[in-house]
This record gives sequence, C-alpha cells and structure tokens, in this order.
Amino acid sequence: MANGGDEPFLPPEIIINILKMLPVKSLVRFQCVCKEWKNLFITPSFIAEHLHHSDHKNPFLLLHDYYCGSVRLLNQNMETIEILSIPFTHDLKIIGSCNGLLCVRATHYHGVSRSLCLWNPATRKIREIPQTTDDYCSICAFGFGFSSIVNDYKIVKFYNQEKRKKKEEDQDFTEAIRGYDGVEVYSLSTGLWKELEFGSLHPIRFRTTAVSADGTMVWLGKKDLNPVLVSFDLVTEVFTITPIDGVSPTYLGVWEDKLTLFWRGRDNSVDDGFNSTDVRLRLLVLVNLGRV
Repeated sequence: MANGGDEPFLPPEIIINILKMLPVKSLVRFQCVCKEWKNLFITPSFIAEHLHHSDHKNPFLLLHDYYCGSVRLLNQNMETIEILSIPFTHDLKIIGSCNGLLCVRATHYHGVSRSLCLWNPATRKIREIPQTTDDYCSICAFGFGFSSIVNDYKIVKFYNQEKRKKKEEDQDFTEAIRGYDGVEVYSLSTGLWKELEFGSLHPIRFRTTAVSADGTMVWLGKKDLNPVLVSFDLVTEVFTITPIDGVSPTYLGVWEDKLTLFWRGRDNSVDDGFNSTDVRLRLLVLVNLGRV
C-alpha cells in the first residue's frame, strides 16, 4: 500500500512485527537505520516480545573449554557454528545463562580479581557487577535467573563467613568448610546487593551449579549429609528445602522451563541387554517442587 506520495508505506505495527522476529545480530546492525528504531530496540515491551518469539526456536548449546579459554556455539546436530571471542583476559566460570545473557565470574577483569559480569555474546556488551565485601573469598556458590513477573534478573551468592574470618586473621584455612552460612542477592533493576536471612539453610553445601526454571533457582546440595534441593523464588526471595528420598541425582537441568533431575550410573540388577560397562541416564521432570 502507499501513502499520499509514491513511496511505499508499511504501518508501524507491521514493521514492529517483522523486526521482533529477527535475530539479535540483525537488530544490532539495524540500530543505525534511524533513531526511532534504536530507541525501539531498548524498550521493555519490544524486548519482551522479541524474547517471546525467539525463545525455544533453534536452540543452541554453549560449550566452554576451560583449558583452552574458548566458547563454542553448537547447533542441535552438535556442529560448531561459531567460536566466540572471550572479552576476558583470564579464566572464567559460567555461572548461568538466561534469555541470551551469560553470568560469568572472571578470574581477572579490568584489574579486578574474581569479577562478576553479565555478558551478552550477541551484542558483545558486558555489565560488571559491583563488588561486595566477601568477593575476595573464593569459596562461593552462585545462581542466576530471571523472573518475568517482576521483570528482573537476579544473582544469588552463598559464602562462608568462617572461611572469611580465617582469611582476615591470616590463619590456616585449608580445612574443609562445613558448608555455607551467608547468602546475598543482587538485583539488576536496582543495581544493589542485599543480605538475606540464612535461617534453616545452615549448614548447606552444594554439589552442582544452580539452574533456573519458571522464575525459580534450584541447587542440588546436602544438608546434614542428606541430599536436598534448595530452591529460591525470584519474586518472594524465599528459600525452600526439598528432601530427596533415595539416591541423590547426579545433575540438574531444565526441559521446557521445568526442573529436570538426572541420575547417571550403572545398574546390573536387570539383564536387558546392557552389559556392566553401559552407563544409564534416568531423568525426572518436576512440575512443582515437593518431596522428591
């Protein structure tokens, strides 16, 4: 269709519908088309719509080689489609990923040891998270997630205060810690850390990195030598401990935004064609957190 002149014309709503279906890299290039588009791409409503259309389409696997310091992007056929350049000069640990953002902990970044950063590989942008009083303590556990209800990304950090005190007093603190006893949360919307009540979590230890599903972070850990799931509601900022009956899972994962537990091991009790060297993988999808 056309307006009063001879120039082709598309209604704004059609243009927006087209733009929100494009990949992030295309939107980055199109920022220079006009100021209106540049401003559009950073509005919360457009970001939410773009995420809704792009989520779960053509999923990719991010593979981080700790020793080589490279990050590869793999497709569903496990083929490398891109090798990402790491904007960090030293080793990094990927804490979690959510909506295309990576939460990483770099050994050294811009002169700061053990920096915590949010990295968008598509746009190449990095946001450094402010330091807290306990950042120099290496004995920490983290979680990273997003809540669509409050429209906010949050980072949870567990640490050991006794370990910190021994470091401050320059004592020998090579003994095994008895678990974490302090926790704080960072909100991307406010840019601030705040201490949370540890309460009944003490003493807790974690076996896996946290996963985030449906507005909840979950860790696999042990409390008083018993396997448990520790979940954190990103809206209420309340922790829940779920006991696990039987053998503890080996891994945590997410499938269709639902928490998934994986058991990896050998089972020779049943002769069904598997030999003793076969490794089995069993999974359980949880709709709601409860007793496992």
